[in-house]
Formats: sequence, C-alpha cells, structure tokens
Amino acid sequence: MSDVTGERENPARDLFEGFDQFRAEPLAYEDLGDAVLVTVRYVGRGESTGLEIDQTFASLYRLRDGKTVSMRDCSTRAEALEAAGLRE
Repeated sequence: MSDVTGERENPARDLFEGFDQFRAEPLAYEDLGDAVLVTVRYVGRGESTGLEIDQTFASLYRLRDGKTVSMRDCSTRAEALEAAGLRE
C-alpha cells in the first residue's frame, strides 16, 4: 500500500499480497567477492485467479561490511553476472 507521497510502506509484503501461497527456494549460492549471486525459485498461486507461478531468477546481493546494501533480481545468471561486472 502506498502512503500520500507514493512511497510503499512495505514493498516486500505488497509484492506478495495477491498470493494465497508463495515460497522462495534458494537453489544455489555463488560468492562473487563484494556480491553474492543466489539462484532462487519462486513458486506461488494467485489468491483471486488461482494462476500458478514457478519461475527461477538470479538474485544479485551487493555487500558492504558484511551487510546487504542492494538486491537485484535478474532473469538469468548471465544477466546477474553482467550486473556485477563479470562474465560467464
């Protein structure tokens, strides 16, 4: 839900609001130095439509001082590696 400024109060919660079932399954982790690439499978079912999703993404987490400072979902591992300034 947005506040009066248009900012989302809780973007993560809002993202999954329309699902009656949802889970994220980490499949693999890759240490890229100042980043971690996580291959993750998202599985869920829409609450009102019953439509099911089953998609795999490559999530790139950038780290600073051992803490996550950004996260980006990419369609493929190659795209995530490119976003990290690397190649396959």
